[in-house]
Amino acid sequence: LVKSNSKNPKPALDFARSHFGFESSIAKQPKVKRTTYVPMRALGTTFLLKALRSKLQHPHRVFINKNHIFIEVTLPSNEYLNIKMNRKRLLSKTTPVFLMWLWGTPIVFFIIAVFFLRNQIRPIRKLAKAAEQFGKGQEVKQLKVGGALEVRQAASAFNQMRERIARQIKQRTEMLAGISHDLRTVLTRLELQLAMEKDSQAVTDMSADVREMSKMIESYLAFARGEDGEQAEKTNIKALIVELVAPIKTKDISIDIECDTDIVLDLRRHSIKRCLTNLVNNSKRYANNIWIKVKQSSQWLTIHIDDDGPGIPPNKREFVLKPFSRLDTSRNLNEGGVGLGLAIALDSIHQHGGQMILEDSPSGGLRVTLQLPCQ
Repeated sequence: LVKSNSKNPKPALDFARSHFGFESSIAKQPKVKRTTYVPMRALGTTFLLKALRSKLQHPHRVFINKNHIFIEVTLPSNEYLNIKMNRKRLLSKTTPVFLMWLWGTPIVFFIIAVFFLRNQIRPIRKLAKAAEQFGKGQEVKQLKVGGALEVRQAASAFNQMRERIARQIKQRTEMLAGISHDLRTVLTRLELQLAMEKDSQAVTDMSADVREMSKMIESYLAFARGEDGEQAEKTNIKALIVELVAPIKTKDISIDIECDTDIVLDLRRHSIKRCLTNLVNNSKRYANNIWIKVKQSSQWLTIHIDDDGPGIPPNKREFVLKPFSRLDTSRNLNEGGVGLGLAIALDSIHQHGGQMILEDSPSGGLRVTLQLPCQ
């Protein structure tokens, strides 16, 4: 229509109306009021503007409102071809729906996947926490089985393991209690018989042997029994150290304590006290000065026990941590004992999930470093 010079454009206008749904007319004046409509910049109309610029050489303008699109073309005859069409023919309402499905569906599935994974990870975290607590010797209740099949199997295996270990510990404790009772009965009978004998050097030596045997049996049973059954409780570290140092400190032994007063941890109190007592007593046998320093970080509680004694050779430090191991040269850590002091201390630290390190002290003797988890 625009290219032709036909003086009767009606057939072309009727064709556009019947086939494309356009409302078109030729007028002397523009029909579009510039104050009512704005230039078209809507989403999806860029291709229309490009097509008009490439195919239509005559001056033209495009306007848009809420429901319609208007195209105004200036003809060579200085008349105006006005085309009005429904906006739906160009901009489909299904486009936003398509975009919503395009972007919304992955987001929905991502949220579902995150929710599902969190439900699957939660039992694994509970299992890891229970295993960590059980490894530290803390009381662990029956773990609730849930999650995927593999996670339920792992939780069931953990519950069975916990029950077997608890049953084994109980049986061992009962057996040791029976052995302790029987041995004490025999030793008590021997002590009574020796007490009824006349004083002599032989009787004195035999009494000393009986007392030594009683002491050895107590050490053996204490090492084998450990501190089974003791529950963790909130413990003030400085108060505990001051309490155990009080009966050890003498005029000949100087013990310096450096520790904050507000350090409180959940510990098996008697087990830790026994551990520290063994270490301080070992230092006391071979040194005149002992320094105890306590530091706390976000993850670890570190206790340094330094002395100015002869120390332990590096090649012997691993050896002295074994049960019933005694040094006969340089420094005998278990003098008067059976070689269980450090072994009991190490076992107590391991029960709390910590570690014990032997190294050279800045004071020239031995440094024992204890590291306990704060959580």
